[in-house]
Amino acid sequence: MTSDGDGLQMLVQTHHVAATKADAARLALAAGVDFDLSDGSVYRTLINQVKQGIVSQSELDRAGGRVLATKFRLGLFDNPFVDPEYAEKTTNSPEHRALALKAAQETVVLLKNEKNLLPLDLSTLKTIAVIGPNADGLHLGGYSRMPSHGVTILQGVQDRVGSKAKVLYAEGCRFTDKHQDWHGWFDDDVKLVDPATQADKIKAAVDAAKSANVAILVVGENESTNREAWSENHRGDRDSLELLGAQNDLVKAVVETGTPTVVFLINGRPLSINYIAEHVPAILEGWYLGQEGGTAAANVLFGDVNPGGKLPITFPRSVGDLPDFYNHKPSANRSYAFSTRQPLFPFGYGLSYTTFSFDNLRVEPKQIQIGGTAKVSVDVTNSGSREGDEVPQVYIHQKIASVTRPVMQLKGFQRVTLKPGEKKTIEFTITPDTLSMLNVDMHNVVEPGIFEVMVGPSSDQTKTVPLAVTGPYGETGIAPPPPPPAGSDSGVVSNFDDMKTSANYGAWIAGSDKMGGGKSISSLQAVAGGANNSKGALQVGGELIPGAQFLWGGALFAPGGSPTESVNLSGKKTISFWAKGDGKTYTIAVTTEANQGGMPAMKSFAAGPDWKQYSFPISDFQTDGSDITGLAFVSAGAPGKFEFEIDEVEIK
Repeated sequence: MTSDGDGLQMLVQTHHVAATKADAARLALAAGVDFDLSDGSVYRTLINQVKQGIVSQSELDRAGGRVLATKFRLGLFDNPFVDPEYAEKTTNSPEHRALALKAAQETVVLLKNEKNLLPLDLSTLKTIAVIGPNADGLHLGGYSRMPSHGVTILQGVQDRVGSKAKVLYAEGCRFTDKHQDWHGWFDDDVKLVDPATQADKIKAAVDAAKSANVAILVVGENESTNREAWSENHRGDRDSLELLGAQNDLVKAVVETGTPTVVFLINGRPLSINYIAEHVPAILEGWYLGQEGGTAAANVLFGDVNPGGKLPITFPRSVGDLPDFYNHKPSANRSYAFSTRQPLFPFGYGLSYTTFSFDNLRVEPKQIQIGGTAKVSVDVTNSGSREGDEVPQVYIHQKIASVTRPVMQLKGFQRVTLKPGEKKTIEFTITPDTLSMLNVDMHNVVEPGIFEVMVGPSSDQTKTVPLAVTGPYGETGIAPPPPPPAGSDSGVVSNFDDMKTSANYGAWIAGSDKMGGGKSISSLQAVAGGANNSKGALQVGGELIPGAQFLWGGALFAPGGSPTESVNLSGKKTISFWAKGDGKTYTIAVTTEANQGGMPAMKSFAAGPDWKQYSFPISDFQTDGSDITGLAFVSAGAPGKFEFEIDEVEIK
């Protein structure tokens, strides 16, 4: 075991648990620290301490023996000398450069691509502006040295374009007073550049953008603003996630030229790029792309490579968005006032130049005993027009447990390359380790219960299938669901042929956002002339009136008699009904006890002049049907009057 740099000196100078370096040496040795990663001044005191009998020789031998044993296991004494010719031949070899390029290309994440601005079509471009403080610098991250070969994004674009188009370059601004590239990692006393001094550079960038068919803006951070903070004059932590210096001013000025703009982010932490996310049509996240970063960036920009990277961290809207991670506890269920809980870009997110669909999610078997395994499968199809990579991700959540569980936890992912139209079944194995947790006694256990297995292309786009885990005697850890409500056996909720707004079970209720303090109104009445020449139908009318954050109004079917009472309809598979109306598009939503207070899962249906039947699997509403509190047939969104009819409503 080794200390970190200056870690032992900090026992004296920072933590004040030792009065002298000799005291620190004894504490560290007793704690099992075998090696001091610093100037050696702390452990040099052990020589005299052993001679004076303060520290035993056996303690020193134990630490030294472990260090030597590690070196023997590493083979350092078998072949202690390197071959300089082999090192020179291997370092930056074609194979290594190819690997660096592949890693950089697979790292890039497409965050936004409005109107398919990307990939850039070089045949339509005469002039390209490459702008930004990170455009002409090599960014390697921390603890790196100058490679014998390196490509900046500016050079990568120039190499890719060649003589086919003119490439203009403008720095745009500087945001630190030291190196703007990887050298900044080693700079001390770094200060921010006053944005007011960057007006001339921004003007030059605007001129370049106005002269170009497209502007590529390379902004973000550099290694002097995002690094290990090892001293007061070598700081790296920040209290903000905003772009530093005049970078936001630069982005706004370029966007306002009207030239189509792509932002390429180079940074080491997630950034609160609210203006960019709203106003820039295409955004790529590159992180620190390494020595081949410029070539990789150009290959992605011009479509030689289809980006398939995913975000390994959430992008919050501000530094105050806490918790800003996807796997938060369920108690983190309140938004800040005048804001939203939704991040700019969620964990696991990433787009592509093609599209993918996820279908037929299933788990086999559907029930296992503790210690058993199950297989989760999903069909992933490339539904677009070009080859691309998708990354199916599997998340787990235990619905009821002895200790509070995160709302979801990533348990596996696979990167798959698919040609246009190609479909592949992706499989994940659910093992005891996948389902385990630390209980109140801090023991690693699997508890019986229902686990939600979620699969999708990102943490906020998943489909769910339940997996039941039973104990050794078949116990599930949860109470059995109640029987289905009386009157639900036939599957028919209402046909309105009695010209009443009644149901075989439960009740119909006129509902709107007025129930939460809004102003919208709705009404229900039975009218003659139902679907399929039946006698009656339910007419739903009203008006959405501004006054609530989310406007809605329509008909609510409460299967338990009231919107707060849940019923067990887990034996049902499908919700079907007929609809007609004023030609507008309406929404059907299913509310559940588990999602009380949250946004329900929704599907849309059109109410045209003629009767049309709609049918939706209950699973589409992210529920197994065991705790349904209501079905809502509503108008939602824009203010205005609405009117539609529904008939032959069935849950079967």
